[in-house]
Amino acid sequence: MEEDIYRRIIDNYLSNKLDVVKFVDQFIHQWRRDRSANVKNDSRFQRLINSIFTSCDCYASKPEIHYEIDEKQLKEEVVLLRYIWYG
Repeated sequence: MEEDIYRRIIDNYLSNKLDVVKFVDQFIHQWRRDRSANVKNDSRFQRLINSIFTSCDCYASKPEIHYEIDEKQLKEEVVLLRYIWYG
């Protein structure tokens, strides 16, 4: 199940088993893979992973543009979204 894959990626990042670059790469890769395969997720879960994807897409190690976020902001968003979904 795809949800398990995303949860593992998220949990590995939040427990510092993945650095930010590997997290962003793995998450975006999985999201794009599922999109290309036309995977149908629960609509609420899809909104969650779309939100995390957007945050990953906005990540920059040294933000220069107003919509870019740094690692601290990315982690805060992932923590919040994980809490909303998993409690």
